[in-house]
Amino acid sequence: MLNITNAVTASRILLTPLLYIFAFTRNTAAFALMWVVIGASDSLDGYLARRLKQVSAFGSTLDTIADIFYFGSGWLIFVIFPILRPFWWTFGLVVIFICVESATRLLKKRTSLPHTNLSKLASFSVFLSVLYMATIEPAPWLLGVMLVLLTASFMEKMSILWWS
Repeated sequence: MLNITNAVTASRILLTPLLYIFAFTRNTAAFALMWVVIGASDSLDGYLARRLKQVSAFGSTLDTIADIFYFGSGWLIFVIFPILRPFWWTFGLVVIFICVESATRLLKKRTSLPHTNLSKLASFSVFLSVLYMATIEPAPWLLGVMLVLLTASFMEKMSILWWS
């Protein structure tokens, strides 16, 4: 079902490969700008869906896929800043979370989950942390903050999936 909301969400999926290009060419300014544009469209599509009454199961599933592509590209910060590479395991843990959550969603036949305050906070922390590290300085401590919030969000999602 194509509508303005789903078009904005689809644009996130289509724009995400640019993050890879900018990271591997070490164009941090373009990376940061695209990170902000895609991140802003993540908020915009949800707002438009509610405002225009275009909330749908398809749109929610598409949003989840776009989130995985976008936030999954946050690992590119390790490509841009070699100083962060000793902390690669933080990304590995997030990949495990995504795989376990995706498998559980398939098992439970639930493609979408409610966006709780905790999941929004975790997503916002990833958005701000990657932006900060791309524009100001690579900060390993931010990886710890992101990991704590993402772990809490993952555990909350697992409890929603298994006990609701």
